[in-house]
Amino acid sequence: MTAARRVEAVGLVLGGVLVLALVWQYVDVHLTFFGEVPEPTPADGLRYVVTATACLVSVAVALGAAVLAGHVRVAVLGVVLLVVAVGAAVALAVPSDRYARPSVPDPGPAYEPCYSGSGDCVGG
Repeated sequence: MTAARRVEAVGLVLGGVLVLALVWQYVDVHLTFFGEVPEPTPADGLRYVVTATACLVSVAVALGAAVLAGHVRVAVLGVVLLVVAVGAAVALAVPSDRYARPSVPDPGPAYEPCYSGSGDCVGG
């Protein structure tokens, strides 16, 4: 077995296992049968970041090895697994609002814009 094949095999298997680990971590943090769902701790968020990073890096390295070695079928499998890994990393984020855009408060109906140089601005 060549070095490229070893890198491909280890990277793809590790990436697949880590995708399953992302699913498990999400369920571990967010699944509650009784009562309210507790807020994720900073440790849960760090565990997610480490797992998602390791997953994406391992799949990307395996895909790179497959492309450089010219192994087309393994490269296609690597692309599919990379799409699955990115999807899992985004969809199963801990905390679940990690990638949500912050809401901007509505200024209200009495808001009057202030233009530079108009002299009408609050505070000068």
